[in-house]
Amino acid sequence: MLRIAIDLIWVKVGKVGGAESFVRNLIEGIKEVDTINHYYLITTQDNDDSFRSYESNNIHLLKMNINSEPVKKRLLWQNLLFENCLISNEIFYCFCPVYLKPLFGSKRIKYITVIHDLQQLHYPEYFSKIRYYWTINAWRRTISTSKRIVTISNFVKQDIVANFNIDEQKVKVIYNPIVVDNGEADFEYLSCKYGIENQNYYFTLSAMLKHKNLDTLIRMIAKIISDDIKGIPRKLIISGVNGENKRVLENLINQLGLEDFCIITGYISNEERNTLYRHCQSFLFPSIFEGFGMPVIEGLILGSNVITTKCTSIPEVSLGKAIYVENPFDVNEWIEKILLSYKIPTKKYTFHCYNKEKIALEYIDLFENVFHE
Repeated sequence: MLRIAIDLIWVKVGKVGGAESFVRNLIEGIKEVDTINHYYLITTQDNDDSFRSYESNNIHLLKMNINSEPVKKRLLWQNLLFENCLISNEIFYCFCPVYLKPLFGSKRIKYITVIHDLQQLHYPEYFSKIRYYWTINAWRRTISTSKRIVTISNFVKQDIVANFNIDEQKVKVIYNPIVVDNGEADFEYLSCKYGIENQNYYFTLSAMLKHKNLDTLIRMIAKIISDDIKGIPRKLIISGVNGENKRVLENLINQLGLEDFCIITGYISNEERNTLYRHCQSFLFPSIFEGFGMPVIEGLILGSNVITTKCTSIPEVSLGKAIYVENPFDVNEWIEKILLSYKIPTKKYTFHCYNKEKIALEYIDLFENVFHE
C-alpha cells in the first residue's frame, strides 16, 4: 500500500481550464478502481470544498493554511513549507498534476510530475520576461528532480525530449481522461440568454489566450456578414476561462461592430457546455498550439460537427475524426469547411482510449512501479 499525495494547491476553481478538468477526471477514475493505495488530496483554504465529494475510505483531504491565490504567495509557501507538511503526515510520494512542484525539494520525497505542454518555450512573446525565464527554469528543475515526467500526448513527449536533452525513457505518455456526463441545461433558457437558435450558431470553448487563435473566428464572422454569405450561421458563442487576451478579443468585437454576433460567456457549467455542444451547427477549435485539446474530443463525443486545425497534438488525439483546416488563420478556409460540414453526417464517437478508469489504471501502475523503485 502506498500513501500518495496529489498536489492540488494550484487549482483556482473554474479558472485553470483543461488542467483542472484533467485532474478531477483522474481522481474520479482512481476512486472507481483503486481501493488499496491511499491518496491525500493537498488542498487550500479556497479550493478545499470543491474536492470534498471525492473523499472515500482511501481518498483523504489535507487542507493547507494557504490560498491558491495570490499566486506569488502560494508559490513561496509551496517551495518553503509544502514538503514539511507531507513529511509531518508521513507521506513520501507525491503526484504533481502540473509542473509546479517545489524547485529545491528534499530527496525524501519522490515525485511524478505532469508537463502538459511547452507553450512558453514556443511563444515567449505571450509572456513577461520574468514569467518566461521562471517557467523555463521550473521545467528544468522539475525534469531533473522528478522520478518520472508524464506527458499528455506523443507530441509533447517529443517536444520535451528535443528541448531538454532528457532520456525519453524517463518520459511517459498517458492521455487525458475525458468524462462527458449526460447533464444538460434548458436550451430554451440558453436561447434567450445568448440570442441563439438550434443549429444556427457556432460554439468554441477555450481560454482567452493568444495561441488559441480566437480572433480568426471573430474575423470569420465579420467576413460572413460583410459578404452576406447565405445558409450558414452568423453567431459565435465563445466560452471558457478568461485569459490575458480577453480584452483584445472584446476590443476586436467592438471594432468590427459584432457585439450582437460574438458572445463571450466566460466560464460555464458542464450542463451548459453540453447543451451548447449538442445544439450548435459546428464546434470550432482554432488553436495553433495544444498539448492535448480536450474540447475537440468532448465535441466529437457529444455529436458536434467539429472543425479544428492540424496543429501540434490535435490530429493525434482526435484520431482523424474531425474536419481539419490546413491554414488556421485563413477565414475563407474556415467558411469552406463549415460549408463542407453540411455534407457530412453528424456522429457521436466513443473514445475508449480516454476512459477515466483506463487512464486511472495507467497512473496507478506508474505510481506502483516508480515509487517502489
